[in-house]
Amino acid sequence: MNNSSITIHYLDESFARKDHVLDAIPLDGHKSEEISSQIQLSLESNGLTIDKTICLVRDDASNMKKSAHILEMNRYISYFDRD
Repeated sequence: MNNSSITIHYLDESFARKDHVLDAIPLDGHKSEEISSQIQLSLESNGLTIDKTICLVRDDASNMKKSAHILEMNRYISYFDRD
């Protein structure tokens, strides 16, 4: 079993940067469908939605690309892009 963490980063009303671990999710594999489902469940259980998310930061693995596509999260930062 693998674990992945979901973190959130935002500016508060005085523009101070805030960083929090939102969730640590167990993954029973690397399938895009499971990853996107777990991200969705984590956001919902914390009162958040994809449409309020500004961007998704992910690695450049194909399963993470597909997860972003499934979530219709077209705004993302891939931190291993070589382009």
